[in-house]
Amino acid sequence: TDLYSVISGKAKVFESLVLDFLSPLYENIVVPEQHGFHSGRSTTTNLLLFQDYTIQSFTSQQQVDVIYLDFSKVFDRVDHGILIKKLYELGIHGSLLDWLSSYLSKRYH
Repeated sequence: TDLYSVISGKAKVFESLVLDFLSPLYENIVVPEQHGFHSGRSTTTNLLLFQDYTIQSFTSQQQVDVIYLDFSKVFDRVDHGILIKKLYELGIHGSLLDWLSSYLSKRYH
């Protein structure tokens, strides 16, 4: 095992811990219809709900319009300064905000 793998593994564990801490904050902000980055939701659950909605709409002869967007890479381009400001506005302060700022400033995509 090389050093990079060990560090990378530890970073992933720490990222997971930070995500667990931040999750309750964004759960109250993001609409329930959002499926990405939510526990128990995925593209599969989204498609199943959409299929059910579509069948119901067609049965009652209603029009269905849909636009699906893939934002998976958009977070690689987020302005870190704006993100840190938003986190501060959400109540993230002190050591955690300092760590997140440091982490983001040293992360390359």
